[in-house]
Amino acid sequence: MGSNVRDLVALTNEALSISIIQKKSIIDTNIIRSALHRQTWDLRSQVRSVQDHGILFYQIGRAISKNVLLSNCSIDPISIYMKKKSCNEGDSYLYKWYFELGTNMKELTILLYKNWVLSYSIALYRLSSRVGDKLNRTADIRHKVNHRLSGPD
Repeated sequence: MGSNVRDLVALTNEALSISIIQKKSIIDTNIIRSALHRQTWDLRSQVRSVQDHGILFYQIGRAISKNVLLSNCSIDPISIYMKKKSCNEGDSYLYKWYFELGTNMKELTILLYKNWVLSYSIALYRLSSRVGDKLNRTADIRHKVNHRLSGPD
């Protein structure tokens, strides 16, 4: 049984999903075997409880970005040319390969953008919490100074 590009992409996505669930940064042979087993036996249909809800938000965001942002629109003029040329000649393998490469690059660009937005929001949150702490400390100091200057009641 041969594998095409879509099968390999699906296997890669399944392996990444398993590695995220197991909180591993390296995909080893066991993860690939588990992914292949899950794909073969379609174990995704079983309901599993998830302790870390971050994976749920990750999968929702991924589905939204894949279905909304990565629609089957042509990516660039070369893609349009390749589609017209391959449809006229009847060989769409080259176009599919090129289109999947372009789609993967678009996914990578969106992933990098999402990571940038996430890191920016985390930095703003940390900065605002530090500024808030400093403002609270400043207000406490002002209150103590004003209380001492006004004297005991």
